Amino acid sequence: MYTHPTAIVEEKVTLGNGTYVWSHTHIMEGARLGVSCNVGNNVFIGRKVIIGDKVKICNGANIPEGVIIKDNVFIGSNVSFKNVKYPRAYRKANGYLPTVVEENATIDANACLMPGIVIGKNSTVGAGAIVIKDVSEGGFVVSPPAECICERDTCAECQRRKQKKLKRRLKYAKD
Repeated sequence: MYTHPTAIVEEKVTLGNGTYVWSHTHIMEGARLGVSCNVGNNVFIGRKVIIGDKVKICNGANIPEGVIIKDNVFIGSNVSFKNVKYPRAYRKANGYLPTVVEENATIDANACLMPGIVIGKNSTVGAGAIVIKDVSEGGFVVSPPAECICERDTCAECQRRKQKKLKRRLKYAKD
């Protein structure tokens, strides 16, 4: 077990054997991490979060209260879990919706997971995905790729899209 000198690990935190906590990470009271976990730099782990064995959490991840992560899970850089559906400036006691990440799941960099969902066993959440509902066991979810929507006459991408739409309309008009 290793904790970097700049990491903050509050009282009543359980760190399993072989777990590493790197620089500028903050683990709040009551969190439990299993054996052989690796917690990167600048990670936040909230109160009472439960993390299983052999979990890798990359730099910048945000894991607030109400999240349960089971064994052999990969959490990519800057992944953000949310625990309140309608956040407000004040804290609402007992208002957290639990989020569960099942065994062997992968959540890639910059994904955002909304509260109250389950990420199934052996599933993958692609980079940058915004997850608003459960992911089934073995599922692979991604958000749509970025698309220009400026609609400027000088934008070649928007002009191509307009031409495609026009061709489809003309085709259906002929039929």
